[in-house]
Amino acid sequence: MHRGWLLLIGLTAFSPLALGAEGDVGKLLDQRLNSENADQAKQEQIAIAKGKRLAVLTEGNAAIKDLDTLQAAIERWENQMKAILTSAEGQALASDPVSVEDFIHLQEAKRYPLSQVEGIHSQVQSVLAPLQTASDSSLYAPTEALVTEIRTASKDAKEALIEYDRLQAKWRALLQRTKGVQVSANAPTLAAAIDQVKEEQAKREFEAQQIARNQAKQDNQKRIAEAEASKQNEIARQEIERLNQEKELIRQQAEHQRMVKEASNEVLVRRFAPFLAKDVRSLKISNANRDPRENPEIDHYWVNTKEPEPLSYHALDQWGALSNVKMFSRIALVGQNHRPKGDFRNPTTDAEWREMQKRLDEFNRYAPIWVELGLLKN
Repeated sequence: MHRGWLLLIGLTAFSPLALGAEGDVGKLLDQRLNSENADQAKQEQIAIAKGKRLAVLTEGNAAIKDLDTLQAAIERWENQMKAILTSAEGQALASDPVSVEDFIHLQEAKRYPLSQVEGIHSQVQSVLAPLQTASDSSLYAPTEALVTEIRTASKDAKEALIEYDRLQAKWRALLQRTKGVQVSANAPTLAAAIDQVKEEQAKREFEAQQIARNQAKQDNQKRIAEAEASKQNEIARQEIERLNQEKELIRQQAEHQRMVKEASNEVLVRRFAPFLAKDVRSLKISNANRDPRENPEIDHYWVNTKEPEPLSYHALDQWGALSNVKMFSRIALVGQNHRPKGDFRNPTTDAEWREMQKRLDEFNRYAPIWVELGLLKN
């Protein structure tokens, strides 16, 4: 605290006015202290900002130096790669096809381009400009993003320099091959040898593409031919299938005609007269909820019809006569069935029952035809 302030306090401490203005003096003291603290804080902020600017400027200048070194390395590389195309060393390399191929690989090697270096160089310089022009009392401090940008540029430049050092090592190894190689003054230049290699390469690529196109065309034609053959095979298969179906239909029709002829034979019809002969007595179906085969009293299921008619195929089936030889025999011979019995007799021996089974099988064979002809009621 300044002496003037102490003196003022001492002179006024016991005066009437001082006694009444004690609160105002306290406020003045607080304001003075706050002002001094604010000045001190500002000076500290200025010092910190300046320190950050100097640190970033140091890194930025180092990055600029790395970029300058990289730019020089690229220019040296491009100049030597261009010069050898027409130099005696280049002619010496051109005499060896392997060396020409290796040089082309060096030419096409992935590397940092000069244009990119120049762009980053300008970018870093523009980033550093506000730091360089800032006054000592400026509070301006570089952001973290700005610092990252400078460090990335420096890192990329160092990595690119390492890669150019590797390329230079390969370059020196390639030049060693020219030592002691004698070539005439009119020998092909390296540029001419490269053009020839690329021309031959382009020719090979064209031929390979032509072969690939021809192969693709052949494959496509083969697929078309296979598809057409498959189509023709399918047509042929369908035609064969159609012919076979026609043949089968003709065979079935012929078989049907043969069966109709056999079923219409008067001897056969008379043989099964107990079922085919027309009469007013017919077998009916029992109650729908009861299987008639469970009721042996079949005699109670005969009824009179208005017109004489053969027995019903459906009724015979419902009574089980088409699958049970005993029921088949019973319906044929029962007294309620007034139709002629023909040579039907009640079987009494196993041999006679076997013969009756054969007759049932024969009946089942012709029954659908008899229904069709109206000789057996449906």
